[in-house]
Amino acid sequence: MINESDVRLLRNAFRNLNREQHHVVTNPPQWAEVFTPDGHEGALDPHRAIVIGDRGTGKSFWSSVLIDNALKQRVAATYPRLGLLNVQCRLGFSNDNFNEGYPPPTEIADILSNPDYSRRQAAYQEGGGCSASP
Repeated sequence: MINESDVRLLRNAFRNLNREQHHVVTNPPQWAEVFTPDGHEGALDPHRAIVIGDRGTGKSFWSSVLIDNALKQRVAATYPRLGLLNVQCRLGFSNDNFNEGYPPPTEIADILSNPDYSRRQAAYQEGGGCSASP
């Protein structure tokens, strides 16, 4: 059973956790750092418009894998059903503030305010996400 002292220790431990992100999306990992369990196949599926996950669950990590062609080829062999070799990925935003290919906030706001424009198409056409070639 957890007592009050244990709760204080846990709260302090959580307060002292490093708040910086663990993985920087613009720095691809080494192949030895890539773990490809069956459960991650859904997160890499190019037909999913949005991948939702808590902080630290691998969203940035997998984005960095998919934008690196050598890593993407190796991962594609693990998940052949996904057709990742036919997918081109680009970042729509990241920790890299100097990338001129990112759409500015005003452009994103214009896209999102247009009811006739699919949000999924907007993300892919305006510089982010993955798109499968026919």
